[in-house]
Amino acid sequence: MITATTRDHAAHLTNLDDIFDLEATYVEWVTTETQDDRRGVFHPSAVGGCARRGVYEYIGTPRVQMNTEKDLEVFRMGHSVHGIVQGILADLGRVLTPRGIKYSFREEVSFDPLMDTLFLDLGIGGTTDGILEMECLADGWAQRAVVEIKSSKGKLFDAIRGPKPDHEMQANLYAFRYDCPVIYYWYYNKDNSDRKVFKRAASDKALEMALERFTAQRMHADSGTLPDREESFYMCPRCEYGHVCQPDSLQRIHAQHKITTLQKKGFGRK
Repeated sequence: MITATTRDHAAHLTNLDDIFDLEATYVEWVTTETQDDRRGVFHPSAVGGCARRGVYEYIGTPRVQMNTEKDLEVFRMGHSVHGIVQGILADLGRVLTPRGIKYSFREEVSFDPLMDTLFLDLGIGGTTDGILEMECLADGWAQRAVVEIKSSKGKLFDAIRGPKPDHEMQANLYAFRYDCPVIYYWYYNKDNSDRKVFKRAASDKALEMALERFTAQRMHADSGTLPDREESFYMCPRCEYGHVCQPDSLQRIHAQHKITTLQKKGFGRK
């Protein structure tokens, strides 16, 4: 490493190794950033995911971080999308107030652990992306709604025709928790900022499906048992609990990785 603080020093930078490796430090920061410890409760956002993982998380099983820096940056991008949409939703009063509509938006709304039925009965935690309230005194109407924000891209976004079942279960848990009759499902395309917004009434059916899943997981947690594995070649390698779950798919992935590594070294080739 050499000193280079003015353009005159550029002529001395003949070896690129003398330039500080900024990317390596960037990767180090991303991979060593403290991740939120979500253990101890069931999360509505995971209602459609692996039930065994949900139980591991609820009972506080020790975690091992398996996400790459790319995975972690994807998560951060999703959080950024939420921030963009929530920021605009919070400012809609600028447009609605002149029309005589009283408006408020609260983002990342949590719950009261001393009063919340979902938490007290089933151990369901989580925060909703937002709750909005509108009232038009002149026309005599008012509405309250939950906003559920999701980010996607490419063909996955193009294929969206309505709220996904997992997202319906999640949002209806929030709608029940905060007594909201309306849900806005807000899908954001990370490629080009396109959006698909679906307005729906709260659904008893989706709520019941969500409660059934978490009731089953809570029963496993209380009895010291585990649900069947729900193996995924995408999710299992990224799961913080793979070291205790030991799914067959993860073993096959590790075996294939070893074979690929050996082949790159020239072994096993004729």
